[in-house]
Amino acid sequence: MRILVQLKAEADTVYNSEYHNKLRGVIWNALSGTPFYDLHGDRSVPAFSFSNTFPVKPISEGDTRYVLIASHHDELIQVL
Repeated sequence: MRILVQLKAEADTVYNSEYHNKLRGVIWNALSGTPFYDLHGDRSVPAFSFSNTFPVKPISEGDTRYVLIASHHDELIQVL
């Protein structure tokens, strides 16, 4: 299952291609307190994956970007 997340820029910024660890942390924080948080240390199969933010271009305040998050745990996506 997948979810499309809409993001709104709060300020002008540049696209940072090194954002992956921060975004992964935001997703895990959103799962805190749920049964899926226990999957955090399981390295056998990733609990979720996510796309790059798109569209890729300079970001101005108020711009909209998107991220796709996917998981083989349908309930995890429902929690998000």
